Amino acid sequence: MFKNMTIKMKLIASFMTIVVLIALLAFYSKYAVGESNDGFANYRNKAQDNVLASEVQANMLMVRMNVSSFLRTGAQKDIDGFNKYFDQTSKFIEEAKQEIKNKERAPKVLKIEQILAVYKSEFSNVITLIKKRDDIVNNQLAKTGKKIEQLLSSVINSAHKDKDVEAAFHTSRGLRNLLLARLYVMKFLDSNSKSDYDRVVSEFKELDGLLVNIRSHVQNPIRRTQLKEAISLVENYKSGVSNIYKTINSRNDSSAKLSKMGPEIAKLAEEIKSSIKIEQQKIGETVKSLNESIELMVAVIAGIILIIAILLAVFLPRDITRLI
Repeated sequence: MFKNMTIKMKLIASFMTIVVLIALLAFYSKYAVGESNDGFANYRNKAQDNVLASEVQANMLMVRMNVSSFLRTGAQKDIDGFNKYFDQTSKFIEEAKQEIKNKERAPKVLKIEQILAVYKSEFSNVITLIKKRDDIVNNQLAKTGKKIEQLLSSVINSAHKDKDVEAAFHTSRGLRNLLLARLYVMKFLDSNSKSDYDRVVSEFKELDGLLVNIRSHVQNPIRRTQLKEAISLVENYKSGVSNIYKTINSRNDSSAKLSKMGPEIAKLAEEIKSSIKIEQQKIGETVKSLNESIELMVAVIAGIILIIAILLAVFLPRDITRLI
């Protein structure tokens, strides 16, 4: 068929063949490059999602460090640090909610947001409880304890002057119980140990019995008045200790919740990062394979075009000469 064609038709057919092959090469190259670009874009999006998850994880670590420091020191700078990094964590969570749409990862982002809300609430509760504890210690126990000590010391000195040995002796025992109780209150504030609290209760129970017994035998009206006031103040002190016990237990409960929620958020963020990393690896392998296929296909088509061009360059002039 090609032999029977005119010179004009042979030239047209030859060049059309080359043009079609070049067009196919251009079309395939554009398609393949587009697929490769989509792969890179998808990889880049996954990288951005990974960065968001990492930012959440990093800022949450700073939040937890400030909480830990505050529980040790009660410093305002730790509250400020908490608020700073918590706000940054919340900002990245909002970005993650917009960017991360994967059906597996998106619920984990929402879960982190929910835990964060509870986390902040529990930390606010801890702050309130610590302030309450400090207020009771500084404005109730310290003042009341000192006043009771002064009253009992006054009774002891007065009884000693009046040669009331029994009153002086039993009141001294009561003062000893008071001092031991206050000592174990300080130990309890440091250790939060139930045994230290029980020791406080035990010392005050013994003190109560001593003060009531002493007051029933003391005849001096001044000492009776002082003992009555001391008994009333002891009740106030005991009430403060009881409130501190409840406050510290509540604070410890909230602290325990914080210690569980922090790692839970870190775990969720790590799971998101791991999931993204797996997809990135798959995308990377796909893009690499696609690029290798593009290189091979382009080389094959280019080779075919080159061979056809060489064949046409060799045989077409001969054929044209023969026809002429």
